[in-house]
Amino acid sequence: MHPDNGDPANWLVNERTGRAETRDQTFRGGWITNLSFSYRFSRRLHGLLNGGNVFNVCPNKHRYGANIENGIFRYSRFFQQFGVGSARWSVRLQSARE
Repeated sequence: MHPDNGDPANWLVNERTGRAETRDQTFRGGWITNLSFSYRFSRRLHGLLNGGNVFNVCPNKHRYGANIENGIFRYSRFFQQFGVGSARWSVRLQSARE
């Protein structure tokens, strides 16, 4: 909630729609999926595959042009639904000593 939006007289013209609008926005939830797989190749060697945000889910973008500030901040700086990073993958091979 923007602190100045209780009174419609404080609303600004949205650069995207051309109408005076509230800068308030409700963000929807989202599901982030992380996966991890391991496999033992032998008694001494095993591997691990990790995936974070494997479906590349991003937060809601701002609807109001003044919140974006010259196109720099597409996502909220003040409220984070979840991180804005994309999918991440890593692979690890590890040998065990006997």
